[in-house]
Amino acid sequence: MTTQCGRRRGAAASAAFALVVSLLAADTASAQDMRFGVRGGVNFSTVNQESSLGSDGFTMRQGLVLIASPKLQAGSLPEFLDQARKEPGTLSHASYGAGSPSHLIMEWLKDETKTTMLHVPYRTTPVSELIGGQVDTVLEPVATAYPMIASGRVKALAYSGSQRHPAMPNVPTFAETVPGLSMMSWHGIWAPAATPPAFVDRLHATLLAASQDPDVQRRIKELNSEPLGVSRAEMREMVRRDSEIYGRIVKTKNIRVD
Repeated sequence: MTTQCGRRRGAAASAAFALVVSLLAADTASAQDMRFGVRGGVNFSTVNQESSLGSDGFTMRQGLVLIASPKLQAGSLPEFLDQARKEPGTLSHASYGAGSPSHLIMEWLKDETKTTMLHVPYRTTPVSELIGGQVDTVLEPVATAYPMIASGRVKALAYSGSQRHPAMPNVPTFAETVPGLSMMSWHGIWAPAATPPAFVDRLHATLLAASQDPDVQRRIKELNSEPLGVSRAEMREMVRRDSEIYGRIVKTKNIRVD
C-alpha cells in the first residue's frame, strides 16, 4: 500500500514537473504572448480578472536579466544609464513585442531614470541580433539568459528579482540602482471560472504537493528558476500587484498591442 501511494505521488510529481518544463521551454513564446496594452481602444490584458478565469496555482517563477551586446560600451546598469543620458534616443532595447514584460519593465526603468531609448519589438527572439550588435539590450528570462552569460556571448547588466540570483552573485539587481524596481516572471495555471470546485481543489493540491517535492524542486532550480507553491489567495495578490504596475505603465505610455 505504501509503495503504491509512493508511486502515485512520484507519478504526480513527474507529471507536474513535465508540465513545468513545457511551460519554461515555451517561456520565450509566453513572454511574447502575455502582453498588456490597448487593443482597438479597449484596455487589454491576457490575464482577465476573476470574471472569466479562476486561479489554480503557480508552478514556478524566474527573474529576467538585462543582457547587453558585447559591442555595447557600458558594462553595468549605471554605465548604461549614463550613456543613455548622454546620448538620448541612440541606445536600443529589444523586446518580445509591445506590451510584453520585456517591454514594460524597460519602460518602467526609463520612467524612473528619466532616460530615452529606442524600443525595438520582435515577434521572435531578438537574441541573435543582440549578439550581432544590431540591438543593444534585451530583458531575457534567466533560464535562457544564463547559458549565454556564462559562455561570455552577452554581458549581464542587471537582474529583475528583489535579490541577486545565486547563479549570478556578481550581477546586481535593478533595485540596487533604482530602488523599488523589481519584477518576476511567473508561470500559473488557470481554469474557466465555471470549472467544478472539486476539480479545481484537486488540481491545486496536486500542484502544491509537486512544488514541495524535493526532486521537482531540485530539477526546477537546475533551470535557474524557483519552485513556487502558494495558496490561491497569494496567487491572486501577486497577479493584482503585477497587473497594477503594468497597468500604470500601459496607461502612462499609451502602449498599444498590435
